[in-house]
This record gives sequence, C-alpha cells and structure tokens, in this order.
Amino acid sequence: MKTLLLGLLAATALGGAVQAQAPASPAAPASAPALIREPPSNLQTGLDIDRFIGDPARSITRIARDAIMTRKILTAGDPGQPGPDGAVLRYRKEVVLGTIQPGEASTLNGVPEQQIIYVTHGQGRLDDGVRAWDLKPGYAMLIPPGAVHRLASVGDAPLEMIMMSTASPPTPAGGEILVRDTAKILYIEQGVHWTNMSKSPFSDLGERFLIVYMGPMTVAGAHAHTPETEEGWVKITDGPTFMQVGSEIRRWPANVGLLSPNNGQTVHAAINTGDKVESWFYFQGRPATAPQAPTNGPRSPLGGRVWTPEIAQSAIDATVAPHALTAAPAKRK
Repeated sequence: MKTLLLGLLAATALGGAVQAQAPASPAAPASAPALIREPPSNLQTGLDIDRFIGDPARSITRIARDAIMTRKILTAGDPGQPGPDGAVLRYRKEVVLGTIQPGEASTLNGVPEQQIIYVTHGQGRLDDGVRAWDLKPGYAMLIPPGAVHRLASVGDAPLEMIMMSTASPPTPAGGEILVRDTAKILYIEQGVHWTNMSKSPFSDLGERFLIVYMGPMTVAGAHAHTPETEEGWVKITDGPTFMQVGSEIRRWPANVGLLSPNNGQTVHAAINTGDKVESWFYFQGRPATAPQAPTNGPRSPLGGRVWTPEIAQSAIDATVAPHALTAAPAKRK
C-alpha cells in the first residue's frame, strides 16, 4: 500500500510538472492594416485623358479687346460627354493664355464676366482710366464683372498672362479692382496631397484660386474626385514635370492645363522631376450662387482651412496700391 501511495503521489507531481511546462495557447494575431490596391486603369474606365488636357500651343490665336492675343487652355463643356480636348469646364467660362506685344494696350472697357489674371512674364500696366497699377510676374488681379479697365505691355518683352473668366463669380458686380503681389503672401497650406504648398490671393473674397508649389524631386499623392468637384490646374513654370492621370502620364510644360477627371475612380497627381520649385495656377469651380459681398476679415477657404491672423494680414499687405494715371498707354506705331 505504501508503495502504491508513493507511486500515485509521484504520478500526480509529474503530471503537474508536465502541465506547468505546456506552452500557453497562441494569442490571436493582430489585425493587419487594410491593403491599398491600385484604382482602375484607364483601359478599365475607358477614359481618354487628352479630353481633360488643354494646350494653348494647339489653339488658334484670337484677338480679345483689340490687342490681347489669346489662345485657349480650358473652355466650357461637359467633361462627362465626348467633345473637343480641353472643353470641360462646367462652372468657369474659360482659361486662356493672353499675350500683349510690347507697347500695345487693350481698349478701355468692361466685360460681363469676372476675371482673375496672373502675370507670368513681362512688365505691364493695368488702369481704369483714372488709376493705374504697375504689373510684373507674380502679380494677380481680380477684376469684378463690368469693371472698366485696360491692360498694356510697357516693357521690351511681351506681357504674358493666364486669364480666367467666370460668369457667376462670388464677387459682386461693381466691386473694386484688386491687385496683389503673391510673393508677399504667406503659405496657407503645406503637405496637402503629400507635397503641395499653396498661397491664396483672394480667399477673403470667397474666390477659390491658389498658386500651388512643389519642391524639387517630389510627387503629389494621387487621388480622385467625385462628380460635383471641378478642379483645374495650369502650369506656370517650365521645369521638367509630369502629370499622372489614371494609368497614364504626360509631360507638363508651362501653360498646359488639366481638369482633374471627376469620376471618383481616376486619380491624378503632379510629379516634379527637376531640381527647382515648380508652380501652378489652381482653381476650383462651383455652381452659380448669389454674389457674396467682400469682407475685411478672413474666411474659411477650401474645405474649412482657416487663415491665421498673420496669413490674413499678409494678403492685405500684398495689395498693390494704385497711382494716378498720368497718361493713357500709347499704341505702338
């Protein structure tokens, strides 16, 4: 009996030891992050990306206001239907490349649309028949509908401008002409879509217009837009850059425009392969609404991004004061 009891105690101890040394059940594996897959290719969506690209080098030159040579970049049209390349704007009337030869000037009058004009090359002058503003590259002008004005080239080289017209703008008719030096405006955004940095010259007037910059050797995060979005880009500088539109890329020289496809599937992005900062004229469109009166205080532009007091003040400080017009620009003989 004693022998049997000792055997049972030994077996119990051994069993306990074996049980204590058995490995614990493995923990449930942590959930893996969702795998990001590529969106549909252009073959899958049937997208012709050249429909969304406008190149003024492929446009016929026309004369506007008796002196401004214009070439189309992006014009009005339905991006969801077949049509000419670049005719894709639903909410803006057109974006054109405007050129005035040295010594020439447009007529003094108003146009029914609001104009946003950005000087890319040359020296110029804007006047309303009484006051004048001297112009140089980097100056942005907002000219309300119906405001009487004249543009002139006063240097030895042509005055070149990106000119955007809007039939139903947020600024009221009869408002004041506004000229701002974008070099003096602080950046409102950085790191948008990975690498985009931007300045907003006229957000205090409710206008969705930016100058967007990308640093050397950078790529923006490719993303898609929904059907209600209208987002356009025109290249300002002429360094080596590319546009990605879905599964294709195109070289992106100066003055070429792109409307981002808004089918919710086709992504777009800019790629800067050079060693210098590159810049774009950027705009959003929206359905016609009642004109909004300008305010002195900052608004919340572009999806709720709010200006700091310093950024708001920099836009005000960037406003170019007019001087008295001493003589009307003379036509070149």
